[in-house]
Amino acid sequence: LATVVLGMLLFLMSIVCFYWQRYSDIPLLEFVLGVMAFAYSGLLGVYITAVFTKRGSPASVIAALIVGFLVVMLFQPFTIDMLGLPEALKKIAFPWHLCVGVTVATWYASSARRTRRRTEGKKKESQMSGTEAIDPRYTDIDTWPAIDAVAAMVEGQRIAVAALTDQTTAIAAACEAAAGRLTSPGGRLIYAGAGTSGRVAVQDGVELTPTFGWPPDRLLYLLAGGIEALVESAEGAEDDVEDAAAQVAAHAVVRDDVVIAVAASGHTPFTVKIVEDARARGALTIGIANNPATPLLAAADHAILLDTGSEIISGSTRMKAGPRKRRR
Repeated sequence: LATVVLGMLLFLMSIVCFYWQRYSDIPLLEFVLGVMAFAYSGLLGVYITAVFTKRGSPASVIAALIVGFLVVMLFQPFTIDMLGLPEALKKIAFPWHLCVGVTVATWYASSARRTRRRTEGKKKESQMSGTEAIDPRYTDIDTWPAIDAVAAMVEGQRIAVAALTDQTTAIAAACEAAAGRLTSPGGRLIYAGAGTSGRVAVQDGVELTPTFGWPPDRLLYLLAGGIEALVESAEGAEDDVEDAAAQVAAHAVVRDDVVIAVAASGHTPFTVKIVEDARARGALTIGIANNPATPLLAAADHAILLDTGSEIISGSTRMKAGPRKRRR
């Protein structure tokens, strides 16, 4: 839109300039350079903002084009006389007209976006869950010496283990309730999750048969994207609540079953839907998440909160949150 408007304005300006120069006593070269200053001060300001910064918006681009034009206008003799500005301004050469216009236009375009970006950044950060939030202590961890980075990761593991301490009662209650259901001959242990959380759940489940002799036919995995998602990313599957409902129905989840649903954020739609539908069918549901007051914990019969905090590498829940669910 800004480009179209500017093109139309330049077209009209070219017509005006043709007759202006013809009927004035301004030398052609001086006139042409003056027109260039008008036309390019705003354009160059926008160009610099777009190429060398990550700022700028449609509104700030249009404003910068207008401001660049007006700044150059201030240096014109008729404007100086009309506004009563110092006569010395008339002696400033053409290149300075352009430099000042470009500088002001660039500042205007970038400063408007800078304020907006800062506000949006704070808003997005405030909406991030604990596991997704950015820990300012580790924003430049990629530049740290290897020994310091490893030490920070080890410290993160210690902090994550501590998150289990105040959940012993909740874990024990969930275990006792699950044992009561699984004593039934047909009771199944069902793991549910998406992405890394789902893989961690499967990792726990596959150990049950060789280690404790748990019958394989009483072990089930409900994963977003299916079993294939264990080795290949299934983008968008975590939001597929219809697939979640279909999996619960297809495997005929009943009262004797125990569903352990895992989601680091506690918001994963697929996992929450599994719990809601399984609970509606009478199954015992256990929700494990790393953020408080989340839909998964609210939907489950037994909620286990492992508040591991933000990750060293933002959003990488396979570092702290995931291992804590595995060692519960």
